[in-house]
Amino acid sequence: MRKILSAALPLLLCLCLLPACGKGRKKDIPGPNDKVFTVGVAEVVSRDIPDGIEIPGTFTASQRLVVKSDFTGRVQALSVIEGQQVAVNDALMKIDDEKLPYVLDRQRAELREAEAQLEFDSKATGIAAEEEGLEDTGEAQQLEDTLAGAGGEEGSADQNGEATPAALATPEATENTPFPIRRPFGVRRNARRGIGSPRTPAVAAQNPELQESRQTLNQAKVDRIKAEIVLSERQLAGSTLLATVEGFVSKVHVAEGSMVKVDEPLVDIVRVDPIELTLHIPKDDIARIEKNMQVKVTVNDLKQESFDGEISFIGAELDPQKKTLEMRVRLSNPGMRVKAGMEGVAHLAVANKTHPALMVPPAAIRGEGDKKFVYVVRGQVAEKREIVTGSGFEGLVEVTKGLKAGERVVTRGLDSLKEDEEFVKITS
Repeated sequence: MRKILSAALPLLLCLCLLPACGKGRKKDIPGPNDKVFTVGVAEVVSRDIPDGIEIPGTFTASQRLVVKSDFTGRVQALSVIEGQQVAVNDALMKIDDEKLPYVLDRQRAELREAEAQLEFDSKATGIAAEEEGLEDTGEAQQLEDTLAGAGGEEGSADQNGEATPAALATPEATENTPFPIRRPFGVRRNARRGIGSPRTPAVAAQNPELQESRQTLNQAKVDRIKAEIVLSERQLAGSTLLATVEGFVSKVHVAEGSMVKVDEPLVDIVRVDPIELTLHIPKDDIARIEKNMQVKVTVNDLKQESFDGEISFIGAELDPQKKTLEMRVRLSNPGMRVKAGMEGVAHLAVANKTHPALMVPPAAIRGEGDKKFVYVVRGQVAEKREIVTGSGFEGLVEVTKGLKAGERVVTRGLDSLKEDEEFVKITS
């Protein structure tokens, strides 16, 4: 009898301490004093999804603009602050250039000089053309013959028949000619008179192509100076810098009243809608990457919320140290919920290859450190269970370990569940 009691004693003690032996496990039905949480659930479904590559990355702005000063001046008015959203052509600041009036005066003087040069060359070209035409018609030769005969008796010739200087400049020669004797430019003296010198016109006839090029050059100089004057006049009226991209002002480098120099940074503007996820593809996966691959992006800081994306950039060379290839995935970011600097994961689908997978909504997954959990509902009890996730597809997340097809997981009211097991009431 004593032996029977000794063998039965441990069994009786365990029955008495059954709640403690169950490690705090709740009963299947809540009592009157038990807290019951209202939750929504979703079923774990099995489906075929494309094979894919899962690569983590960091979100960066899709466009970044550093606004710099084009001239030296003083900031008269600052129209933006850091964190402000701006659109294209929004005013950023107004800068007054104290030296600009003097620059404008100089430009106007240069314009007058260039226009005078253009006019002078045009007139010179006309004079040369008239002189050339005079020689072509023979009038110059007629005048020269008249001069030769006007020497009369006062003039004499040597034994060789060459005219003497006296025959060239006597008063009688001037009086006997039917019109004043004025040798036109370019007319060569008669060689028989012994005075054979080359012509020395006031404006020598030039090559037509060379003259045309000179005219074009002078006109271009005039046009350039006029354009500079227009720009200077606009700056003098008040140089207001405008935004050329849409985005957020991430940094303002100056303050009202401060002096700025040429090429000095003034304002930084970043565009985060769309936003880009920058990835580094391992070299073993590069051959699987295609520009038109389907991409799903999950954001770690938004409870694994999933977004559709598209590949916007694939690098042309590997990082020499990491042996990875840079790639960027662009996605729309309405409401600016995804911030530059956040971390995410790109799920790249490989074409024409699939595998069966268990899928759950992202809302069912809770992250705690580097681990992920779900609450699996059994009757009226929600049990916390660790899982391992895979790629995302069509708004669902693959679970590679921890769940079975047909089980139900909590998707709504998850934040209210704190213990390993909680009583729940399911609503539709």
